[in-house]
Amino acid sequence: MLSTTVLTTDARGQLSDIHDRMPLLMTEEHWAAWLDPDEPDVGALLTDPPLDLVESLELRPVSTKVNNVRNNGPDLLAREEPVVELDLFNLDQP
Repeated sequence: MLSTTVLTTDARGQLSDIHDRMPLLMTEEHWAAWLDPDEPDVGALLTDPPLDLVESLELRPVSTKVNNVRNNGPDLLAREEPVVELDLFNLDQP
């Protein structure tokens, strides 16, 4: 049986413009300790990620298909530019 867990923390940097929570990003030097079942203090690993790591993430619009857990596949990662709706009664708007 395969199992996963996503730990979240308060959003930092540019991610706070999207949501108040974000996945906890763990830096590579903590991976071995996190995966070690004999690690005595994993709580020390649950620290805010460095801001430069958060800022290195690419933010891009994706399909609203990501909002449904029944959808799965690589197409969910594809960039999808937002549709701009025109107000036909006010064509002077930008």
